[in-house]
Amino acid sequence: MADDVNDPTMLDAVGIAQAIRSRQFSAVAVVSAHLSRIDRYNPTLNAVVTLHDDDALALAAEADRALERGDAVGPLHGVPFTIKDAFETAGVRTTSSHRPLEHHVPAHDAVVVARLKSAGAILMGKSNMPELAGALDCYSDLNGRASNPWDLRRTPGGSTGGGAAGVAARLTPFEVGSDAAGSIRVPAHFCGILGFKPTDRLIPWAGHIPELPGSPRVFRQCVSIGPLARSVRDLELLTRILAGPHSRDWEVPPISLDPVPPPTVEGIRLRWCSNFGAEVTDMATALLLEQFLTSLSAAGAHLDEADPWGSDIDDIIQRGWDCSRSWRCRPPNPRTPTRATRPMTLLSHCRAETQRSPSPRRSSTAGTLSSLPSLRAQPSDTNPPGVSQYR
Repeated sequence: MADDVNDPTMLDAVGIAQAIRSRQFSAVAVVSAHLSRIDRYNPTLNAVVTLHDDDALALAAEADRALERGDAVGPLHGVPFTIKDAFETAGVRTTSSHRPLEHHVPAHDAVVVARLKSAGAILMGKSNMPELAGALDCYSDLNGRASNPWDLRRTPGGSTGGGAAGVAARLTPFEVGSDAAGSIRVPAHFCGILGFKPTDRLIPWAGHIPELPGSPRVFRQCVSIGPLARSVRDLELLTRILAGPHSRDWEVPPISLDPVPPPTVEGIRLRWCSNFGAEVTDMATALLLEQFLTSLSAAGAHLDEADPWGSDIDDIIQRGWDCSRSWRCRPPNPRTPTRATRPMTLLSHCRAETQRSPSPRRSSTAGTLSSLPSLRAQPSDTNPPGVSQYR
């Protein structure tokens, strides 16, 4: 327990913010602790591809001075974070792992980045992802592969793979990702953390790549921005900070996030299926589904089992890819193909990549494979059920 008390990386974002406000930790100490873990473990994980460390420490020092002056502070005052490299960050390289954007430095923050900064959070760097967020693993020719901190031979999932790996390994307290077909949920599951895909259009999309800078928005349905973290309370706080309309995204309506009474189950009709097309449900999931359905039936719901039409997930992904690849992943030169031009299949994204990862955009102390098992997660009361701590 002594280590838990003295190590701010053991806390979730809400806990860190409380500890900074109560002066248990300074913001400089918190940021330094997370940067130290990045220095030690990122050379092996390749979760962070661009570091913003010097500026992060300077902002942390200013955050401490603000508390000394008695200034009003935001709910994330002094809390460090990394963010998926799909989100534009003013003055900080943003590539979306797309080779033509290798040196792209935006002039403005994405809306979600600006809102996190306004809440007092401190940007430490950008996290790894597949090219233009177009895969369920985490590899690109530009930034290499990220590894799963639970098993370095395996992928952390994608497309918010670097972010999920970073949260699981305590390189960062939280991340923000984007999700159309599982890009928050899959890596959260693979890395044993929590992820939340909110309702479409709850959080502004402006400043996300794709689309490429200067291009019109094409993705308009079933695409959401949401947080990844190690506690449910973090997900709730982050969603409230990020949600709401903005002048740069007129499609986001003003929706209240106040608690609502739970809906009445009695009398509603629900359809359910035991399998998602050709994908077979594992026994543990099937058991939980059976228990859930039993509870619904006991509460008065009317249940019908029916497989949805056209539920072959590989076919769905392929059709979506065919519709989008013409604008998202066209190589700048026909003789320079990119990895993303090949058809997507579910299995191709869940394999463990073996390519060598490039060095991050900052020299750091190399980690070792033998050191990774010593990683420890946050206290068990905020761990996802069924996920043991790093030992």
